[in-house]
Amino acid sequence: MNVTENPGGIFSATLSEVALTFTGLNLEKITPGDSQSFEEYTGLMAMNSKQGGVLMISMGQASMNRFCSLMLGVVENEVAEADRIDALCEVVNMTAGAAKARFAGTDFMFTYSQPFVIKGSEMLVTKHKTRVFTELLTGGGVEIRLMIVY
Repeated sequence: MNVTENPGGIFSATLSEVALTFTGLNLEKITPGDSQSFEEYTGLMAMNSKQGGVLMISMGQASMNRFCSLMLGVVENEVAEADRIDALCEVVNMTAGAAKARFAGTDFMFTYSQPFVIKGSEMLVTKHKTRVFTELLTGGGVEIRLMIVY
């Protein structure tokens, strides 16, 4: 995959690899009309580079509970808030780390911040001359929105 033509595709591929490795989920792209609300939990990470930007991975609570259950081996209806936040931070961190290795030697090479989680809806992340990559993924009862703002 050419990183300069489709940098968002790199993040999508690494997120899919992370999900498969740590939960066994095989994620597939879906269309926006087929999806649930994703704004309940959003893991974010600032990316510092020539391009700059923000990596965001979002899930609703039901998807977070299912994802955590698979990732952490806990009963789905017993997932604690701290588990959801920790798991989402780990997914953001692992996705960014794997993508960073693929961007080595390109204009998209970046350093990144610590991951953090925002809970809620109606967020808008933008910057001057913004480009946005959004992809909706699903698998095994989990729906995820990946967004790269750069």
